[in-house]
Amino acid sequence: MTGNKSAEKSAKARIEGECSGRSASKERPVENRRSAAFHPPFDAPAFRSECQRAFDLYRPYLPEISPEQEEQLLTYLALVAETNRSLNLTAISKAEDMLLLHLIDSWTLLPLLDRELEAQAQADFRFLDIGSGAGFPGIPLKLLRPQIELCMLDALQKRIHFLQRASGQLALNHGCTALHARAEEAGRLPEYRDRFDLVTARAVADLPLLLELALPFVKPGGLFIAMKAEADEEIRRAEKAARLLSAVKEDVCELELADSGVKRKLILYRKLRPCPSRYPRTFAKMKKAPLG
Repeated sequence: MTGNKSAEKSAKARIEGECSGRSASKERPVENRRSAAFHPPFDAPAFRSECQRAFDLYRPYLPEISPEQEEQLLTYLALVAETNRSLNLTAISKAEDMLLLHLIDSWTLLPLLDRELEAQAQADFRFLDIGSGAGFPGIPLKLLRPQIELCMLDALQKRIHFLQRASGQLALNHGCTALHARAEEAGRLPEYRDRFDLVTARAVADLPLLLELALPFVKPGGLFIAMKAEADEEIRRAEKAARLLSAVKEDVCELELADSGVKRKLILYRKLRPCPSRYPRTFAKMKKAPLG
């Protein structure tokens, strides 16, 4: 127990330092070894035109989007594409692929999010996106459901800076935060543990390990949704982890993105009561002895 409290204090000090702009360990500037190579300037108008054509192509598969929301989404995708030239945010660079594999993929959560919003009586609905990266699925969902309180967690400071910049440009400052932290550390802190109505993670880790990272954040009665491609074997191996972490598998939704042949699985876990205090363990222990 003493070890757990010590780890909690250490994690809290480091995360508070990051949130206030003071890093617990100095980051050395990384030299851009490709700086000598010539990169033509990013053509934002041309990319936005490609995105607009992609929107028109996939229009029958999109949720209801206002013209203002569509303009925000075009701005967001252009920002991701431009930043991706110097910071590794995504392996997907073509406008049409970004719409299908990022936006439409993110919006597969909308029916489940709407169901949880309708079921909640309280005004504040807290949504956590673990390993947010470029902001998928959190930002596309926040743009269409602005009433949610979105927290995007990522372990890389440069990606947090991007998420903060994107939130500012999209005017999402109210009810939208980016947290620089490791999930296994933040999940032990009282301000984040058992605090979120809905938690999601998109292709972050093997499912048994992912449950240990994610479920401590979910409030009892809340929902964790793992976004996966093929996951049948992972789902089987995760049964023990769910049981140990006081959750139950509620459903597995199998989907196809816009009749493209791209398959997805949404694995839903309902949290029944608080997780035992020994979870989450350190990442090294999770990797060495996964709960599954």
